[in-house]
Amino acid sequence: MTMAESIGGSIVGMGICLFMLPLPLVLLNQYNTIQVVEKGLKITTFGPFLFWKFIPWKDIVGIEKATRVDRWGQTTWVIKVKKLTPWHQYLGKFYGFGDCPIILLTSDMEDREQLVELIKQNCPTVKSVTP
Repeated sequence: MTMAESIGGSIVGMGICLFMLPLPLVLLNQYNTIQVVEKGLKITTFGPFLFWKFIPWKDIVGIEKATRVDRWGQTTWVIKVKKLTPWHQYLGKFYGFGDCPIILLTSDMEDREQLVELIKQNCPTVKSVTP
């Protein structure tokens, strides 16, 4: 094996590692556990460690259906919030909501339709939902 082949293999290996390292973090932040509490929502998110982030009802600025479907071809609901993690802000850009952080509600989530209704009932800032 030549030195060039060895270096090339090392670069490819490092590239694969750099891609795979953040993958669990991405999945942890994309598929959040959501709890409804009296004053808002608590979601699991990942920073330096896994933690619960509280989002008051007043900080939910909208809820609507995304233009993209989930992995099963079902509608994905999007909760738009004032502030969350950089990953959720990136998701907002990726799904076409600009700088607004979002939380995805895919068909994998149990009781998501009830969650959508609870948000519509409890959020003074949510005016309408895209049909």
